[in-house]
This record gives sequence, C-alpha cells and structure tokens, in this order.
Amino acid sequence: MGQILHGSARTTEAVRRAIQHSQESLRVLAKRYGINQKTVAKWKKRTAVKDLPTGPKDAHSTVLGIEDEAIIVAFRKHTLLPLDDCLYALQATIPHLTRSSLNRIPIGQRVGPLIVDETAGRPYAEHAYAREWRAVARAAGIPDAIWNMDARAGGISEADDAGAELDEIRSAAGHSQMSTTVRYIRGTVGKSRKVARLRQAHRAKQAGDSRPI
Repeated sequence: MGQILHGSARTTEAVRRAIQHSQESLRVLAKRYGINQKTVAKWKKRTAVKDLPTGPKDAHSTVLGIEDEAIIVAFRKHTLLPLDDCLYALQATIPHLTRSSLNRIPIGQRVGPLIVDETAGRPYAEHAYAREWRAVARAAGIPDAIWNMDARAGGISEADDAGAELDEIRSAAGHSQMSTTVRYIRGTVGKSRKVARLRQAHRAKQAGDSRPI
C-alpha cells in the first residue's frame, strides 16, 4: 500500500521500523540512512511509524471565544436549526458572529439537520435534491411557480416587511451581494408598482395644478 508521509519527511515507514528495532548507535544509524542523529533518536522513542497529526490539538475559532462557542453548540443542539437560521437568531446575543465564523465551529461539535439521499445514503448531489423536490411537489399539487427556496424568501420578505434594514437582512441571510437579497424579497415587484402608481398620480396632480384658472 502507498504511504502518506509528512511533506518534509526524510524517512520511510520501513526505515523508521528498522531504526526502532536496531541496537546500533545513533551515529551509525544516522550515517546509514543519511539523516541526523536527532531524527534517529525521535523514531527510537516512538512505538509507531506513522507521522503525528499537525496543526492545533484543540482546534477552535480565532474569532469566537470559548463561551461564544459553548452558546452556539448548546443553541444548535436544542433547536436543530439550519446554519442560516442559527446565525439570524444568535447575532442578537453575539453581535460579531458571522456566517463564516459560525461555520468554523469544529466538525465534531456541529449540530443540525442534514438532508440525505435515501437511496445513496449520502448528501444529495448538485441539482439532485431540486429534481426530487419538484417531483414530490407536483405529486402534492404544488404549482411549478413555487420553489423550494420560497421558504427562505419568506423569512427574508418578512424581515423586510417588519422594517429591518436591507444591509442587516443581507448580513443575516449570508449574502455577499445586496442584489441577491433583493431578489429574495417577494414584495419587491409590488413595491415597484406602487412607486410607479404614486409617481403617475403625482405627475397628474402637478399637471392639474399647472392649468390656468
């Protein structure tokens, strides 16, 4: 089988194993394998021949504190909400929380619903979920004009109707572009029509006021 070694490794697993079983001095072994005596001593002390994992032993977010992470983990375990909903709910308590920092919570501590393809037993492939959802929606009599994303759009539209600032909605939704958020607001078309009607009425009034008496 192939070996996966550290990028700076100067020895193979076979050499490490030979060093561990040898009774020769560090100097002799170092000369034989073309490595320094410190490397020989390191492998003589170890009982395994695999490289140790690199990186921090206790991985955690550099943006969130330990208390913040504890709050997030407890909240997700209790609510089982998706990532975006957790972000929206927790930002009132943790103002500096962003979608990216929330997503950096260690994998072992992440909690939330995962939609799995019952046939494959794995998360859905790209576009596969959309096809499955449409088939179920049609069987349930849901018009093709209704999309799965409308549930998300409903939350964004509700926030807009409640008077939330557009930039706040964009941040809560995890959108990088304001134009994306605007597309999710279902009342945008209606509001545009209302503005057009008001402008027409205003122009008509101005035209009437300007007529000679």
